[in-house]
Amino acid sequence: MSAPNPEPQIQQLLQDLRNPSAKRREATAKQLSSAGTVDPRVLNALWNLASSDPVLYVRQASRDTLAALGKTPPTAAQEQPLPQKGSGTNWALIIGAIVVLVCAVPVCVISILAILGPQIGNIFSRVTNGLAGSP
Repeated sequence: MSAPNPEPQIQQLLQDLRNPSAKRREATAKQLSSAGTVDPRVLNALWNLASSDPVLYVRQASRDTLAALGKTPPTAAQEQPLPQKGSGTNWALIIGAIVVLVCAVPVCVISILAILGPQIGNIFSRVTNGLAGSP
């Protein structure tokens, strides 16, 4: 008699570990802690959950299962930083900086022209008079 094919069970475990439900991922991870030996694909999925799942209790259950299976779970230092809600580009800051630049550049140009205006006017007057005076 041949041994039963574990492939359907492994595929089901992998599917459960990728399930959108955090509770399902946690339950599957906890269920594996008493499995003894586990397929390398399942271990890899557990490692991914332990290091990068967005839900803390799923990461913890995966770490506990890896430890129970004699595998070293990822530590906080090995963990990938998780994106936090609202941690994307701060558009308000970017728009504010653009507004400041759009306002500051004309103010600076006007200030420079106000200070240097008479000197620039004198230069143009001298050029004009020089051209008018030459035959």
